[in-house]
Amino acid sequence: MATAPSPAAAPKAHSESFNPSTAQTRLNSLQHGATSKQLFIPGENPEAFLSMLQENFHYYKPLTEQQAALVEDATIAHWHLARVQHVHNENEFNHYTAKPEIVDWTDQDMDRLNKFDRYKTQAERSLQRALANVLAFHKENIRSRQWQQLHELRKQKFDIQRERFELAKAREARLAAKSQTREKGVANNTDNEIRFAKNAFSSPQKNTPESPEPNIRPAASAQTAPNAETSEELLQ
Repeated sequence: MATAPSPAAAPKAHSESFNPSTAQTRLNSLQHGATSKQLFIPGENPEAFLSMLQENFHYYKPLTEQQAALVEDATIAHWHLARVQHVHNENEFNHYTAKPEIVDWTDQDMDRLNKFDRYKTQAERSLQRALANVLAFHKENIRSRQWQQLHELRKQKFDIQRERFELAKAREARLAAKSQTREKGVANNTDNEIRFAKNAFSSPQKNTPESPEPNIRPAASAQTAPNAETSEELLQ
């Protein structure tokens, strides 16, 4: 039969689970939010965070899931630093407003200011580490893109040279075809001339008929005129 725990044992169990440091940290995170692990706390605008995240993705252009996670970590670190900076400035403003003279500050006031300075320093270091990781892959991606661009430029250069080579080959082929056509035409003309010459030497030459010489006869009137007169005289 189970027995109920004694009253003396209950405070002991409660004391083992209770951590004053953790409780104080949670209380501080609720009071000012500088040590809060939550992404958003009251008073913050989630749209501003999403806009920052989009800008970082657009600028760094992660290519893998691991690089995308590094961009998210850097964005969260930047967001947390902005929160701590705001709390730090607000705390200093309240201190200087309440006690303008530093000589009036107590040790508790100095400890509080130093504590917020430590919060700010930790947030700055976290952001520096996150940015170092992001910048490392960002530079590598830039070099990779530059190599790809150089590769594309060299490829285009080789393509241009290949096109020029193909054009030169086509031009040489056209010139060779024209030369062969010209030589073939000259050979045909030569063959025709040789054939014509052979035909001219093989066929006999025919004498062309001479035109008949004109018959030159004396005028009949000059010879017959005296004979007519003589006959008339005889008749008389």
